[in-house]
Amino acid sequence: MHKSSLVASAEYPTDPEGLSHMGVVVRRAWYKLLSSDARVHLLSGAIAATVSNTIVAPLDVIRLNIMVSETPLSALTVIKQVNAQNGIAGFWRGNSADVARAAPASAIRFYAFAAYKAKLSAATVLPMALQGAASISLIAGGFAGMTAMMACFPLESVRTRMAQVADKDKRNLFMYTANVWRTEGFQALYRGLTPSLISVLPYFAVRFGLY
Repeated sequence: MHKSSLVASAEYPTDPEGLSHMGVVVRRAWYKLLSSDARVHLLSGAIAATVSNTIVAPLDVIRLNIMVSETPLSALTVIKQVNAQNGIAGFWRGNSADVARAAPASAIRFYAFAAYKAKLSAATVLPMALQGAASISLIAGGFAGMTAMMACFPLESVRTRMAQVADKDKRNLFMYTANVWRTEGFQALYRGLTPSLISVLPYFAVRFGLY
């Protein structure tokens, strides 16, 4: 073998695990993921929800504790209570559940909106008054919001519980969910689903209609 080849082999040894090939496969899979319109909706929605929810998590913790408190609380009082009980990390308590809920919910919502909109645009059963682009976006947005809520509601329930100052359970997301299921039954994870569906229908109809 030529000397230069021996030197090159010594400096850059052959990858026995096939990691280079694996890298090519991963890059191809990633490109294929991004080349699909449907998957772009899923990925974009998930990333947007993860980033935005993590940033506003402290404000959401304060809001939830004010809402569920039996006595009137100011935002400053809640901030002091959260910091005293759990430190700075307490402002992100329940964020894992929130992201686990919001990321798939947002992904489903954006994908469902595109799917419903395409189906409704091609449908002939809608009255003429509802066949305009704005009307179709309103209907598709409402259905998309309800679809995502139904799919991810158990995580919404767990996230709301974990964010409360009064709840001192230190289990992680999965153990917390399993404990609720074991002690209160599966139906406890869907408590409040009906009013939630009613509320998200007009909310996401208007949101996607304007979008």
